[in-house]
Amino acid sequence: MSVPRRGASPLLAVRDLEVRFGPTKLPIRAVDRVSFDVMPGETLGLVGESGCGKSTTARAIVGLAEIHAGSVAYEGRSIGSATERRREELPRKVQMVFQDPYASLDPRMTAFDLVTEPLRIFGGYSKHERRLEATRLMLTVGLDPRFLNRYPHEFSGGQRQRLGIARALALEPSLILLDEPVSALDVSIQAQVLNLLAELRGERGLAYLFIAHDLAVVRHLCTRVAVMYLGRIVEIGTKRAIFESARHPYTRALLSAVPIPDPKLARTQDRTLLRGDPPSPDRERVGCAFASRCAFVQERCKHEEPQLEGEEHGVACFFPC
Repeated sequence: MSVPRRGASPLLAVRDLEVRFGPTKLPIRAVDRVSFDVMPGETLGLVGESGCGKSTTARAIVGLAEIHAGSVAYEGRSIGSATERRREELPRKVQMVFQDPYASLDPRMTAFDLVTEPLRIFGGYSKHERRLEATRLMLTVGLDPRFLNRYPHEFSGGQRQRLGIARALALEPSLILLDEPVSALDVSIQAQVLNLLAELRGERGLAYLFIAHDLAVVRHLCTRVAVMYLGRIVEIGTKRAIFESARHPYTRALLSAVPIPDPKLARTQDRTLLRGDPPSPDRERVGCAFASRCAFVQERCKHEEPQLEGEEHGVACFFPC
């Protein structure tokens, strides 16, 4: 477990979170004792290989995946032991934008119905008020309000993702979980959506949990970065600490794989190639989960499990770089 950060109280505090799938005897530990904080107004990037548990972590936070152990607290109040009223209030404060903008939108609903669905569910708005709010939200995300009567298939991929963002903003949340929101979009559209997210963060003081595998995107938007491997966080720190002085061998391997635009400079860079495959997540592990692929492995790594230690720059490694 990471050392809690000093200073302001965290907006979101995740402690020793565990999510398992499959049979009880041999469960797949998708998320294994994950701990982190998201502070007000910051963007925490959650990165790692596909299948490392990033999306499952976000889904567990918003209640779309069952939590088997650990806790999630919002503004100091535990979500797991909250009253029913508190659970109803949570969606107003915490929203999620999904990876596939088409799959996350009901094809039978118009843009007006999609954007104003949260307002209809929570009540207190007339249809006229919802129409005005839908117009405001469409303008906020850069869409023409005249498109409110269109269906999702009549929008481009980037426009559909903007619809998803507008829907997430409807209840004026303070935290938005972004599950690879630009990975399914063209590069030019990615930049537009990222700039929109940055503008909204500045204007509304939003905090983001930004899930991605593209480190260039993470470097552009995030203020802190957490690196996941096989369901665990192996390194966490400020953007500068991770990108300029990464200490975990796995983080360094990820960074070495980032494409460099200059061909001459790219030829001079050393690439860290990981050997082997990650261990099966449904088997009991002894020692460090990365030991079988690490070039710096020592005997201790095979028998003891390193813990995430460090306040501003945490790393789970006995022999950090």
